[in-house]
Amino acid sequence: ILGIIVDTFSELRDLKWTAESDMRDTCFICSRNSYDFEHHGKGFDHHVRHEHNMWSYIFFFIHLNGTKINDYTA
Repeated sequence: ILGIIVDTFSELRDLKWTAESDMRDTCFICSRNSYDFEHHGKGFDHHVRHEHNMWSYIFFFIHLNGTKINDYTA
């Protein structure tokens, strides 16, 4: 039983590490890796802060959710 508990905690720790790594190294919007931006562009930090700012998308969806369907113009 102790082996099962240790294996389960090890698996949970690996899943947590993978999720944290994805959040730190992958763009939430376009799913591109930070390596792409560091070697071909202005950098990953610039990309996630200015080009694909997660909060801008969230506020946009909140705005759309509060807008009547007939008021859409495009």
